[in-house]
Amino acid sequence: LGAYRRAESLAEGRWSAELARAALEAGQLPMARSVLEAAAARAPHDAVLQHELGLALREGGDLAGAARALSVACRLAPANARLFAELGHVQRALGDLEAARASFRAAAERAPDDAAHRLSLGDVALAMGDCELAADLAREVLEAAPDDVTAHELLGRAALEAGDVATARGEFEAAAARDPNNASARIGLGLAASKAGDAERAIEELEAAVMLDARSAETYLALGEVYAREGLIDDAIQAYQQAVVIEPHSLESHVRLGTLCSEAGLARKAMAHLEKAVELAPSSVRAHRAVGQAYMRAERAPDAVAAYEAAIRGGLESPELLFDAGLAYKAMHDYGRAADLFGRVVQLTPGHGRAVAQLAAVRALQFLDRVTT
Repeated sequence: LGAYRRAESLAEGRWSAELARAALEAGQLPMARSVLEAAAARAPHDAVLQHELGLALREGGDLAGAARALSVACRLAPANARLFAELGHVQRALGDLEAARASFRAAAERAPDDAAHRLSLGDVALAMGDCELAADLAREVLEAAPDDVTAHELLGRAALEAGDVATARGEFEAAAARDPNNASARIGLGLAASKAGDAERAIEELEAAVMLDARSAETYLALGEVYAREGLIDDAIQAYQQAVVIEPHSLESHVRLGTLCSEAGLARKAMAHLEKAVELAPSSVRAHRAVGQAYMRAERAPDAVAAYEAAIRGGLESPELLFDAGLAYKAMHDYGRAADLFGRVVQLTPGHGRAVAQLAAVRALQFLDRVTT
């Protein structure tokens, strides 16, 4: 690290990337970030520096900053599939699924023979509810590489999401047979058992996954999900807490833990984790919705309204977020603003039956208010 620092001072920034890598390896994240930010300012058209800056910001937990730097790197090196893939993973962690899907699709187009990019695209498609596309992408990979463990897992997850537990179990078993030390396959088997109503088998499989990889936040998230489904709330909270310890910058871990604490009446603890989720991913509709919903559970509609309006001012016009905001205004008897929000939802998604029903209800309440007045 000292040698790179001396070289950097003598060579006027030409060793910035190497110095930053050395700082990262030494665990000196602030130094790596500082070096790369200064170097990127001196050479704003250097894709390598923007890439390295993105990685440093990601390691330091600044996912929004990492996404910005990697986006710049992609613009500067538009043929580089790896850059688009890394941007996609950061966007995925931020909960920006639309952007992640576009980035992984760009990576797959630039490197069509790289199965990892297609599987990442399938993972995001599944997170967005497109089980069919996720399954199709997994099958494409398996046609060329029948022993691809990740493809079997993705196909199993798609089947599980679609409600086909038997197919899901078969795919997870295929993954486990090809790689007995694969914790993800055990997680899948545990979730499949839970969906089939076999809680004992589910917990057994997930505990086996912990034995295979005790540093896997994914395992503890799955354990928390199963415990919560079985009504073991304290155990679920402990599992989600462990996921946060392992991945303190994980949006998923904070949202799940905060939401469960909110449902359990632990309002202060819930808000600490949900506000952290918003800090980590300020453009995440899911995080903002979770905050508003937690306030509503705590019967704090004015705080929920303030949270939703802050998100809307920030440009987050998701139909579901607008719908939630409408419910909060309705709870405060502000039927005019509620009608505006439900009307906006109907404009964005004409088939949104709940919004149509709520719009009719608040208009009726407005009419009754006028008659009463």
